[in-house]
Amino acid sequence: MTLDQPTADKVFEAALAARFHPTNLGLTGEVWVDGYTYRVVVTETERACTDVRAGWGDAEYTFASASPEQDRALREAIANPN
Repeated sequence: MTLDQPTADKVFEAALAARFHPTNLGLTGEVWVDGYTYRVVVTETERACTDVRAGWGDAEYTFASASPEQDRALREAIANPN
């Protein structure tokens, strides 16, 4: 399922404050938006994306890529945590 743009924007905005951890997928973090927990993945070669969300009772594959501006902001936030 492809996320609608307003939801994707909320996910990547929330990701600016998330903690990211190294995994075999790249850096991953989780954010809560509108009743779902979204996984955000940041790799070295691709723009940040979300690929799955979990809600009440189940998880589903979702997909949205960050815009170039969102990707740059997210990488800066990861490199310079508060």
